[in-house]
Amino acid sequence: MKLLILKVQIGYFCPSPDKYSKSGLAAHYRRLRARIGAPKAINATARKIANIFYNMLKNKTTYISQSQEEYDKAHKQRILKQLQQKAVQFGLELVPVE
Repeated sequence: MKLLILKVQIGYFCPSPDKYSKSGLAAHYRRLRARIGAPKAINATARKIANIFYNMLKNKTTYISQSQEEYDKAHKQRILKQLQQKAVQFGLELVPVE
């Protein structure tokens, strides 16, 4: 019930991450929507916004907006790091393509 109330409140105060927005949160939402569907993507994005808000209050910091390009770059680096770890597990080595 608390999550539902939180989602409604976040929906009132935050612009919806639609296909026209160029923010990192919108890119996160679109990536999840394509993979797991819209309802679960909305929940996950609401949770991410709630975590950002909580950490801002807890640490007394300001929000640093992330652009879509920055988000995509960070996401690509995370995926590459995970892939390298998997390759090491299987005794393989990744070689960049030229």
